[in-house]
Amino acid sequence: MMDKGINKALLRQVIQILERERILTSNFSIEDYKVHFTQIILEKMSQSDDCWLSLCPFNYHYIGESFEKILNLLENNWDSEILDDIFLMSIRFLREAELTMRRQYKKKLWNDDDTYERIWDWFKSLTSDDIPSNKRSQLNYIQSDYSLMLLNDYLGNKSFQAFLNHEENIKKIEQQSITLKETSNKIQKNFDEEMQKSVDEKLEKVKQLSDTLENLKQGFNFVALSDGFSRMLNEKKSSKKSILRLLFLIAVIISAIPTYKFFSDGGINLTWQQIAISAGLELVLIYFFRVVLFHYRTVQTQIMQLDLRLSLCQFIQSYAEYAKEIKTNDKDALDKFENLIFSSILSSDEKIPSTFDGLEQLSILIKQLKQ
Repeated sequence: MMDKGINKALLRQVIQILERERILTSNFSIEDYKVHFTQIILEKMSQSDDCWLSLCPFNYHYIGESFEKILNLLENNWDSEILDDIFLMSIRFLREAELTMRRQYKKKLWNDDDTYERIWDWFKSLTSDDIPSNKRSQLNYIQSDYSLMLLNDYLGNKSFQAFLNHEENIKKIEQQSITLKETSNKIQKNFDEEMQKSVDEKLEKVKQLSDTLENLKQGFNFVALSDGFSRMLNEKKSSKKSILRLLFLIAVIISAIPTYKFFSDGGINLTWQQIAISAGLELVLIYFFRVVLFHYRTVQTQIMQLDLRLSLCQFIQSYAEYAKEIKTNDKDALDKFENLIFSSILSSDEKIPSTFDGLEQLSILIKQLKQ
């Protein structure tokens, strides 16, 4: 089977040989017509880009190589028997090319005249006597069965089979389309699920990181406040210890003065002046004891307040979120909390003893003793 058309140079050389032979033997004989019509067919073939390769697949498949070999023989040696072979093969190519043109392109090889009809009609008029005996079977085959063979080949090719199986092919295509669509939907669904899963996982990680950062933010927001309260608490505890020592010292002095007076003089020779002085000193010490004791209680109260505020700082953020959820429209949701946290440390002075209260009673007592 040839995969390319017959050599155009070879065709032109054979055409020249036929032209020369026709001029030399121009006598309107059958041989002359064979030469003339063969020349016309080969000229038309040479004018095609592929030398009728696309128009004559049947003949190129079965006699293409043989046709080219015969043309080469005629080029080197003129012989009437070779001419008959070329003529018959040319007629075969002509018939197939004409039928293909009409079937595929709805037109003839020669659009403006009846060249094909003249050649084909003259060929069909030939009898067994007009051709050598060894070529008669070829003549009969081309005149009778050849067209049917062309039709049979056409009906068996892929393009015609596709036409015959049109409905079946449509069903196959529809089924394949459904299958492809289902496969595509399945792939898309799996892809969407994987993407959604991936997105959910990433969102979960982002949420975890966000919660972690939020917790860190909350901790850092109140660390300075907690440190301030802690420093104040430590100072107050240290002050409490110092005040407690001072209370103990004053209490010891208050107890020591009468004890000393009693044991130093035996408790017998005490004058009223000594008693008055000792009593006055005791009263002064008792006053200061009361003042220091009140200050001790004040510091103790302040320590309790600072402890409370440190405890509140641990849940201020949760309290704010809770208040925001249940009191969305209440702008004063945290007022009480803020008033408690940021208020000053209270130290009530309502019960601090007035300066030397009770001295009037002491002076009255001294006057009575003098009398």
